[in-house]
Amino acid sequence: MTKSQKKTSRRFAVGDRVEILRKDINWGKRKKQKYGYITRVDGEYHYVRPLWWKAEEVMELYSNEIRTAPLSR
Repeated sequence: MTKSQKKTSRRFAVGDRVEILRKDINWGKRKKQKYGYITRVDGEYHYVRPLWWKAEEVMELYSNEIRTAPLSR
């Protein structure tokens, strides 16, 4: 295997449950949310709806600002 074959890229699909890693988000009056769902992928941007937010309220995050979340128990 070559070095380029060993690299893995983070690929996310719509509906995936993710953990939000970004720390400098202005949450306003809302409680900070650790998990969310991907609603749309547009090139490098991933549109994530944090848990308990309305469907139309999403944030744009890069793939290095999120990671796949473990399944809930």
